[in-house]
Amino acid sequence: MVKISILIITILVITSAYQTFKSVGMNSSLTKKGYGKSTETIGTLLDRIQWSNHYLGRIPLYSRYMFYSIIITFFVSIIYCNTDSWFFLQNTLVICLILITANSYFSYHADKFPSYYIDKNIKHIRKKLKLEPKFKLSTYELKDSTRNKCYHFIYRTALE
Repeated sequence: MVKISILIITILVITSAYQTFKSVGMNSSLTKKGYGKSTETIGTLLDRIQWSNHYLGRIPLYSRYMFYSIIITFFVSIIYCNTDSWFFLQNTLVICLILITANSYFSYHADKFPSYYIDKNIKHIRKKLKLEPKFKLSTYELKDSTRNKCYHFIYRTALE
């Protein structure tokens, strides 16, 4: 039984880490279509804004939360000095379920509204400019100067 639980834990660690880290960064497939250039048309830039606005819908949440759960359970196991593999597996699954449930609740009741508003506003802008969405977006590899600007970007709590 112990070998089975250790095998399951190992598989969970590898798959969740792989899924999580392949979707991280500005050049990941989840984000790179959102980067535009000043030479692009207004329609293409609006397509990029709208595509980027739906980033949260493309994140592999289950693997990300499984990864979080494994880390949390690891620290809980250290604190309680518990090396039981079934304890580790059960806690990981329970914590993952709690994280997914909390995310689903907040996503449904709060987090989706700014994205909805952005989508609606983009549709209004497209209608005023008489532009139809195309979503045939190319991708660019970001250079070091752009990477530095992206990595140092922080959200502002108010417009400055």
